[in-house]
Amino acid sequence: MLYDEYEAIRLLDYEGLLQEEAAERMKVSRPTLTRIYAKARKTVAEAFVEGKSLVIEGGRVDFGGKWYRCRHCNMVVDSSHRQQHPCGNRRNRRRGNEFKPIN
Repeated sequence: MLYDEYEAIRLLDYEGLLQEEAAERMKVSRPTLTRIYAKARKTVAEAFVEGKSLVIEGGRVDFGGKWYRCRHCNMVVDSSHRQQHPCGNRRNRRRGNEFKPIN
């Protein structure tokens, strides 16, 4: 599954945006979004019915900042949420190395 297909499903099905709103966020026309969404739904349906894995790929994507993975619980957080991380990995927090950069 390409990243734009994932993004179409996220915006339309998960966030519940209208197609016009989702197309604007993705910076594509509404007909283009409709084609991307149709391909994404087919890919997801094939994965469910045929027991395939879904792999999201498709080029360089800027997520707007640094992202980190907690060495204790594997949760991914951005730099603004590192201080509020809830997993309770107290021992590593004292040493300051509880997060591993992932980008």
